[in-house]
Order: sequence, then structure tokens, then C-alpha cells
Amino acid sequence: MEQVSLDKIYNILITGDYSLVICSKRGELHTFRGRGVIDLFNLYNDLPDVLDGALVADKAVGLGAAVLMSLGNIRKLKTPVISRDAYELLRRSNITVEAEIIVDFLKNRSGTGRCPLEERLGSLNNPDLIDMLTEIKLFLQDKGILK
Repeated sequence: MEQVSLDKIYNILITGDYSLVICSKRGELHTFRGRGVIDLFNLYNDLPDVLDGALVADKAVGLGAAVLMSLGNIRKLKTPVISRDAYELLRRSNITVEAEIIVDFLKNRSGTGRCPLEERLGSLNNPDLIDMLTEIKLFLQDKGILK
């Protein structure tokens, strides 16, 4: 199966009102409408082959999503908005990033402050990716999103 272009999956993201669109290295398309990082977290844990070498379009990328994309070994990302910390982490991981805008941080859902997961990860003292993955899992459990 021929792989779809990054621009094509980005167009699917925007026009289909999805939160995440992934084209695996086998050319399989996966679309999601979930909020936050739960879809990426589940893929990383349950279907890692989907992320490995994939093209990804994501509605908004914060540090939590970047950690999962980096650990999942995606190849390229296109997004309307990405936080500076997420952008820098992905670039250090040799992942090609196309973003319309890079912001200092993603806002929380009410728009009154910083994304709580990004804030939690940013408060860790010199973490590696596995430390951050553990913190993401704890965050999802604390929110009742993950058992």
C-alpha cells in the first residue's frame, strides 16, 4: 500500500474534525477524535507498530504528546500548534516537525493557564523520556482516564 503524504493526512485532520491522524509505515490510516494524549498513550502501549515510522497530524502538540511520539519513533509530524518544549524534544529526537505556530506553552481547556500535563512534565527535575512516560501514566490515572 502506498504511503499517504503528510499534507494529505493534515488535510484529513482539519477537514474531518479529528484530533489525531496517523499514517503507519504500511500506509494504513488511523483517525481519532479523543482529547489529550490518551489515544497516543494507548497506541504506544498497545499498538506500537502503528507509531513506528509513521506520519502524524495532530491538532495540538504539547510535551506529553511529544514524549509519546518520540518514544513511538514517528517519522514526521504536522500540526497547527506546538509548544516550544515539545518542538525542541521532537527535533532532538530527529523527527521532522512542521508547525503553523510554536507557542511558549499549550493552554488548559478553559484557557486560563498552562496545560496541566505539560506543567507537570515541565516541573520534573532533569527527566528522561521514560521518567516522563511514567508521569504521563500517573497523570492519566489521577484524572480517571486510565485505570
